[in-house]
Amino acid sequence: MRKIKLNNSDHQLDGKIQLLLSGFHQQDTLSVDEIIDAIKLVPAGHLAGLKKIHYDPSRLHQMLYYYLGISPNLSSLGEFIQNKRQVNVYHFHSKQQFYHTLFHEIGHYVYFFVINSHVKKEWATQTHKKKLFVSEYAKKNAAEDFAECYSFYLVKNYKLRTIKTKYYFMKQKVFKKNENSLNLNLLI
Repeated sequence: MRKIKLNNSDHQLDGKIQLLLSGFHQQDTLSVDEIIDAIKLVPAGHLAGLKKIHYDPSRLHQMLYYYLGISPNLSSLGEFIQNKRQVNVYHFHSKQQFYHTLFHEIGHYVYFFVINSHVKKEWATQTHKKKLFVSEYAKKNAAEDFAECYSFYLVKNYKLRTIKTKYYFMKQKVFKKNENSLNLNLLI
C-alpha cells in the first residue's frame, strides 16, 4: 500500500491530491513508479476526491455482488465504484492494457464527479449521439463512450483525433486547463 501526494498546479485545489494505491504488489508487469508516472499524466483536478486505486485480481469486490443477488461482469478489466470513489483494476496482460483500463476508470470518475452538469449533458445529448466511436465498447452508453474517449485522449491520442468532434470536446471541455501540462502518448 502506498500513498501518493501529487503537487497540484490547479490553483482552485488545496495544493495536494492524496490517493491510495494498493494491491499492486500482486503483479509484476509494472513497477510502482511506472504506475505513479501514469497517474501523474492525469490533471490533478481530475483526481481531486478520488480516494483509491486498487489492484484486485481475485475480484473480491465483484464477488460481493453475488450476495446481493447481482451477477457481476467477470469479463471487465476494471471498475469505478462511485460510492467509494475508488478505481479497481482486476486484470491486465500488458502495460498498454493497464494504462487504458486505469484511464478508462478514472474517466468514469471525471464523468460522474468532476465535469459540471452542462458539460455532461452536452456530451450525452450531442457529442455521444454522433455515431462515431473510438471502440466497440464506447457504443454501450454515453458514460462508457466518455470513459473510452478519456482514456484514448491520454493513451492513443492519435486514434481519438480521427473523431474530431469527440477529440475537440475532450481537448476544449475536459482537459482545457491542463493541455500544456499533458505529455500525451508517453505511455505507448
